[in-house]
Amino acid sequence: MKLAEKNLLQDGKLIRQRTFDPTPQIEQAKALSSAGVDGFSENKLVARIPNWLIHEWLKEAGVSHDDPAAQDVLRKKLLSGDADAFRVWKGTF
Repeated sequence: MKLAEKNLLQDGKLIRQRTFDPTPQIEQAKALSSAGVDGFSENKLVARIPNWLIHEWLKEAGVSHDDPAAQDVLRKKLLSGDADAFRVWKGTF
C-alpha cells in the first residue's frame, strides 16, 4: 500500500521518492498460510507479493517485466528467504 509520494530536486535532478507499507500483504499471507489455503492440487499459492516490490526486484536485476528471465529472478527471490514474510506455501518449486 502506498503511503506517500514526494518529488524532490537534488543537484539539478528530479527525484521521485515513494514510501510503501507491505503490512497488508504480509498479514494476508500469514492468514492464508495459517488457514491452510495454499492452492488446489498441482497449483500452489506461493506468495502474496505487492507489485511495487516485484518492480523493485526486477529493477535490481536489470530485467523488464516482459523478459522471460523475470520468472527466474522472482523464483530466486522467493526461494532465497528474502520474501519469507510474503510466502503462503513454504514448499519449493
